[in-house]
Amino acid sequence: KAGMLQPSSFTTVPIDPEKLDAYEIGYKTAGASVQFNASVFYYDYKDMQVSSFNGTQALTVNAAASTIYGGDFQFTMLVTEGLTLGLGAAYTHGEYDEFPGSQARNLDPTSPGYLQIVNSDASNNPMMRTPEFTGIANLAYERPLTQGSLRLNADYYYTDSFYFDPNRQFEQESYGLLNLRAGWVAPEGRFSVAAFWTNVTAENYVATLLPGDFAIQQMYGTPQSYGITL
Repeated sequence: KAGMLQPSSFTTVPIDPEKLDAYEIGYKTAGASVQFNASVFYYDYKDMQVSSFNGTQALTVNAAASTIYGGDFQFTMLVTEGLTLGLGAAYTHGEYDEFPGSQARNLDPTSPGYLQIVNSDASNNPMMRTPEFTGIANLAYERPLTQGSLRLNADYYYTDSFYFDPNRQFEQESYGLLNLRAGWVAPEGRFSVAAFWTNVTAENYVATLLPGDFAIQQMYGTPQSYGITL
């Protein structure tokens, strides 16, 4: 990734180019009723470009060195006629090997510089927005009827805890999302009607977090919702 000047600042201090050596090996197979993909990977970053937010501007800085390695798989199987099972999981170890000069926030509410940016060192910290384990499971069922067809679907997504920043100040704990859907499709697919129920277990989780000079701005994920679509 090419170097550049800070896109939202008048500074003339350049951002160094980002360089990556990436290694990956995997296996894929597909049959009449089973599909399976798996891979392992190793990424070695030099001068990784890391974006942050200072309350009004997006800023980019270089992490001197970073390493990511892990593996993932995807599995789909036709269990019986009309019933399909899907599974997937990923393990990711991401770490800033060297990251001096990372931008942290002063989180001492008694300090005159509360919420202001302070220089920090994120070396050996986990990579931001990188959960160690994620997984997904899906069940889909379709059955032809005298008129049209019935379609049922259930999926579940899980993520480990992760940090929104490289300084381990703002953490999202692990959570899981369960979604359900049941519908009917008219002959030849002319129209359909379906009932849905998302975030069945009413998980509260933060989807976006931006620390600023006057507040820690947060946007929560979609709450429990249900309805009908036509």
